[in-house]
Amino acid sequence: MGIWMYFSKSNSFGLVPFVFGLVMLLGVKEDYKRYTVPPTEKIIGF
Repeated sequence: MGIWMYFSKSNSFGLVPFVFGLVMLLGVKEDYKRYTVPPTEKIIGF
């Protein structure tokens, strides 16, 4: 949406949703890695 706003309407406000989208995608990447890669150390105490 941010890229579309930036190029089609020629205003710089499109950068705001673009930056927020990038930040959220980085969070999704970390969450995906956390849930798909098994831990390398054992949890002791349970």
